Amino acid sequence: MSNLENSVQNTINTRINLFVLILPFFRPDCVLLAGNALNSFFIAWRIVSFLLASYYFSKLYTKRKSFNLGLLFIITYEASIICAALINHVPVSSKIINIANFLGIYFIFYTFAQWNAKELINVTFEILSSFIYINTIATLIFPHGLNHAVSDTGRINFLGLDNTITLYFILACAFCVLYQNVHPNSSKPILTFLIIVLTEVFYKSGSGLVSIALIVAYVVLCGKNKYMRKLTSVNFLMGVYALFEILIIFLNKVQYMGFIFNLLGKSSTFTDRRFYWNHALSQFLLSPVWGQGDGIVDLWNNGYYSHNALLDVLLKGGLIAAICWLLLVYFCMRMKKMENNVYIKRFVRILIFTALIYGLMEGLEDRIAFNALLAVAIVMPDIEKQDCLCNALVDTHIKIAK
Repeated sequence: MSNLENSVQNTINTRINLFVLILPFFRPDCVLLAGNALNSFFIAWRIVSFLLASYYFSKLYTKRKSFNLGLLFIITYEASIICAALINHVPVSSKIINIANFLGIYFIFYTFAQWNAKELINVTFEILSSFIYINTIATLIFPHGLNHAVSDTGRINFLGLDNTITLYFILACAFCVLYQNVHPNSSKPILTFLIIVLTEVFYKSGSGLVSIALIVAYVVLCGKNKYMRKLTSVNFLMGVYALFEILIIFLNKVQYMGFIFNLLGKSSTFTDRRFYWNHALSQFLLSPVWGQGDGIVDLWNNGYYSHNALLDVLLKGGLIAAICWLLLVYFCMRMKKMENNVYIKRFVRILIFTALIYGLMEGLEDRIAFNALLAVAIVMPDIEKQDCLCNALVDTHIKIAK
């Protein structure tokens, strides 16, 4: 067999391997409508994928024997959640599943970022974009959702509820840019990005529209604004996020975001969120150090989520877990060892910030799409070393000055 044939065969094997490993972590939520059998199949597939990814990671890690700071931050946060659950006598089974999901996707990204970064980008983009295309077609055929919901708020699309799809779209934006760098002449990333924007407009999700507006604004303005370097610094972005959390959640100064949701016609949704936030904050204050072990808000003898990422973490693991989670996010946004592709570094940073803003109104910290975005940020320096990036935007003619 010639060298060319060997190269082609290795590429095919890598692509198949990546497809088998990655796909179960991005299981479409519509699978839940198909019954337990199909969902159980995906769970079993994900377990096998996690075990294989762990094996590949350990094989590479023991060979290189380099300190992995990203893994340390992930494990520290997840360990704090487990400890809080044990202290509060809460079952840890769901926590272990979340850890396996986070570590599984991180192991895959970390391993293949060093083995074959181009194919990692290619396969992940193709999976995400294909699901987005299917979701769009399904939405056109079933505008009220696959469950024929009587209202938009209960509509289950191919990828999930209108609100929960947003994190999937944010992650896909990262791979649109990475794929454009690997394939500068391809129109697929631009098409995928446009479909994401139009889909969010159709769904009219308040948190989704705010998130996608931030991304579009950055894409349009980034090449022209000489102050972009300061506006995309980690300290500035985390400061803005902290300010919103303090004003809206802890000081109840809702007018700072209420006007946005009034413009979007979502004032009633915003009012409902305030109700959850106040009760979640009251529950957190009963056990501020280690939380209550889960993120459930007790209302009307039923359990609800707080619809705020930081409050979810505070309820689950208290101040200890919240500090660990914020440090993890801060570390991911820094991407300190990524030096040459400044534009991509800033764009991924903006995507994480956008997800945090989304997390002001929705759950975030245990969503696979968000954790995958953090994993991408951690391995970006490794991808950069593979010389497959050219510091380009979705439109390769737009560059950011260093």
